[in-house]
Amino acid sequence: MHSFFSPFPYVRLLIYWIAGTLMARYCPLWAWAPLATCGLCICLVQTEFLLALVLITLSIFRYGQVQIPSALAYDLSTRACVIQVDGQPVEKANTWSVMGKAIALRDQGIWIAGTGYWKVYFDKTALVPKVGARYLISGYVNPISRPLFPGGMDWPSYYTQRGVGGQIYAKKDYWAQLGGSASTWDWLSQGREYFQLALRRALPVGVNRDVAEAMFLGVSSSIDFETMQRYASLGAIHILSVSGLHVGFLYVGLAFIFGFFRRWPWIHFLLIMLFLWAYAGMTGFSGPVLRSAWMFSIVLGARSFRLNHHPVNTLAFSCLVLLVWDPQYFFQAGFQLSYMAVLGLILFQSGLKKMVSSRYWICNQMWEVTCVAIAAQALTWPLVIFYFHQYPNPVHFFLLNPLLILISSITLGVGFVFLALSPLAISWLGDLLELCFTCFHGLLFFVADYFHPVIPLLQLDFFVLLAYYLSIILFGLWWRFQKIRLINCLAILWIAISVPQWFWAPEDGIFVTVHQAQAVAIQVSGTHAALYGAMSPAWVQSNVIPMLTQRHVQDTISRKLPQVWRFGAHTFYVVREACKPGMTGITDLIIEPIKSTRDLRWLQFWPQTHWYFVRRPSAYRLGQLRGFRNRGITFLGEVPAVYIKKKAARRQPEIN
Repeated sequence: MHSFFSPFPYVRLLIYWIAGTLMARYCPLWAWAPLATCGLCICLVQTEFLLALVLITLSIFRYGQVQIPSALAYDLSTRACVIQVDGQPVEKANTWSVMGKAIALRDQGIWIAGTGYWKVYFDKTALVPKVGARYLISGYVNPISRPLFPGGMDWPSYYTQRGVGGQIYAKKDYWAQLGGSASTWDWLSQGREYFQLALRRALPVGVNRDVAEAMFLGVSSSIDFETMQRYASLGAIHILSVSGLHVGFLYVGLAFIFGFFRRWPWIHFLLIMLFLWAYAGMTGFSGPVLRSAWMFSIVLGARSFRLNHHPVNTLAFSCLVLLVWDPQYFFQAGFQLSYMAVLGLILFQSGLKKMVSSRYWICNQMWEVTCVAIAAQALTWPLVIFYFHQYPNPVHFFLLNPLLILISSITLGVGFVFLALSPLAISWLGDLLELCFTCFHGLLFFVADYFHPVIPLLQLDFFVLLAYYLSIILFGLWWRFQKIRLINCLAILWIAISVPQWFWAPEDGIFVTVHQAQAVAIQVSGTHAALYGAMSPAWVQSNVIPMLTQRHVQDTISRKLPQVWRFGAHTFYVVREACKPGMTGITDLIIEPIKSTRDLRWLQFWPQTHWYFVRRPSAYRLGQLRGFRNRGITFLGEVPAVYIKKKAARRQPEIN
């Protein structure tokens, strides 16, 4: 083991640290004593495992240190809170979204100290919240909403791990600023606003300006869902946020500009670090920017001071430092994708490049760009399917990738030059940047709109994902040691993974929930699904698609929600105004908040039904229901989607 890791020792340290992080998160309390005993016994027999035990222990303690408790009161009395804005505000359609550090909370008339963070949404009619400023907000701190459907993102757990205990909406005239904003990072915010104004002067209103602000400054809130889907369909979604690609371009440009300082390593190092981290701060210190800036900082230090470094060792060191800072980074999709993409480039790019050689320079360059795409995707495609349930069509992706990379690289270069020279107000640079975006979007939108180069509804469960990476490790070990037992282990692994698939059986059922104050229904019949009601594509992508892929759905169809439909033993009736039973057999009433909730006394004529309210009526209206018989009351807007399973007697393909 020592000889295998000797070229890159930080890989071994990283493995130990990740093992401790996983144990801290998933091991139950009763398992700690046996594991600690086993670890001590192993160290007594093999002293070289003492380092592993120390690092695992430190990782467990560090994971507990970064856990931030959050205070959240659930009483219904009048309450208020004081928050301090932490991080740059994000512009939404109707609000400014910020992460607020909890300072104090008014609970049942008493002010108590707050801990952790809350997500705060300021009404957009107000001024932009300032970083570091404190605000007094009158309103309710509500818990993070649970996922509507099975398989959806568990946002309460996600935010709880980061110390975020709730969310609050700051209505107009219901908040006040208590103190001025902190001046530490004001100059970064001012720089961001200056460059954003320069882009708005050079580019007309439209998708080019929106993408430019997202690409160079991290302001992506104005990009519509259709544009994001077009980028995602060709595997170019990473361009819409400041990430490693952008920081890499900036690093190469800075290294070229300050190249004549290489004879003075400290000056060369500090100058590039200053501009690199200033840009990271100007774009809001987002996760991808922090990872990229730190990674390039390590490479810069190694090159400036002429240190010998192995790429895998350097990558492991950067990852280890970030995980020591915050072990929870390991569970973020962006963190996993970033490091897997770079690791794929290190492991596979050079080997792929040697496979094809041509006497024509342009062919070699196109093949090199294609090798970069293949190597980056070799370790990331399972994660993309696992998290996003779709993947770009490989044919379109690899055929167009060289051209898209060429145009996007030119656009990035022109954009950085434009921002650097923006004080000179060179108009033709703005025109050139507009032309680059027009050409890039012309090609990308044409392919996305006419070829639909994305494969949707893909399913990859966690155990298959794990088996893929274990297979790569086993194959690499076999390639190195040529042991047939490794191939046997690989075959046994995939046989064990395939066994549960043999016993999978489809399940028919229907989900009823609320979207945009209207009832919607999703019926699953085997590998087919029908979506009934008005649903926005963004809502379907983030909420419905994970559930459909979990149930192995292959195709969907959208329909208008009928007023009356039957599913198994249930007959649903959508009520939009007060009425009496006009037909027999109704078992479930879906009551929409138009005219039907003004006076609820008409519900006394529906005693044999279950009442589903799209929106909770007022306390006075609910008081009218006292004494009325029913089979149950559900407020659809306050609970996960109601699921009704159909018996396996016969399959019903669509709503009747």
